[in-house]
Amino acid sequence: MKLYHAVAVVLCLLIAPSADRPTLAADASDEITLAGGYTSTLPPRDPDTLKAVLKSTGANKYDVTFTATFKGKPMIYTGTIEGDLKNGPITGQAKSADGKMSYTFNGASKDGAIACKHFKNGKDASGEFTLK
Repeated sequence: MKLYHAVAVVLCLLIAPSADRPTLAADASDEITLAGGYTSTLPPRDPDTLKAVLKSTGANKYDVTFTATFKGKPMIYTGTIEGDLKNGPITGQAKSADGKMSYTFNGASKDGAIACKHFKNGKDASGEFTLK
């Protein structure tokens, strides 16, 4: 009976979550949804809402889909984000669905809130966004 209990304890330790063990693939595929707003200076316009859905592709790396509205029409951009979403530097890029518009962005996260400046076509400062 003691051997049975010892085997049960070892099995429990092997399958128990651990901070030292990498997450399972199913955990890495979970989506993270953030919401906030953006401003634009190219062209200038009033702030609007922004949603980002992130899917982990590795340590501090994510595929992202941004959804916003412009003049009442939905805008969808897809790209990547790198960085610690809780505290640290953030960088990334995104393109419009038709490929005509592209943006790079950089900034930082603090206590889970992200603030970045974005650059139209990778060079022209074009505004900011915040997400939480």
